[in-house]
Amino acid sequence: MCDFDKSDWQRYRREQASAYLRRIRDMRRHIAALNAEINDMRSLATGLKGIDYSRDAVQTSASDDAMTNAVAKLLEIVSERVELVRDYVGKLEECGQALREMNGIYSDVLRYRYVCDYPWERIAATMNYSEQWLYELHYQALNAFYDYIPETERDPVPRAL
Repeated sequence: MCDFDKSDWQRYRREQASAYLRRIRDMRRHIAALNAEINDMRSLATGLKGIDYSRDAVQTSASDDAMTNAVAKLLEIVSERVELVRDYVGKLEECGQALREMNGIYSDVLRYRYVCDYPWERIAATMNYSEQWLYELHYQALNAFYDYIPETERDPVPRAL
């Protein structure tokens, strides 16, 4: 007798689809966090001043150049963001293709939730559904989306003997 029934298989499919979509959404959120960090560093850098050598007496102590350090850190974060954006764009194109192939209301629910990162309330209002019905659609959509996930993004399923 098999311990793995239909509900287990559907739960597995939903988990796989959700994990794939969350990875893409998390990349977007990480890029947003890096953008915020870059903006904060730029704000801080505008307040930094170098040594004014035109003055008669230099009123600074010998230490690391704060401007150089700030710019170096800023460039490091920008480089990280550029690399992440490249990866994100590739994953977004892959996911977008899968959602286009899936099409329909399920595709819309998943696109709003994971690609656009809308909260449930906004999705419900946009689609004119109750949140309760939207949750049910979401479960159905995740189960259906499993078939469209690139095989390289799924956990391998062992073949039966």
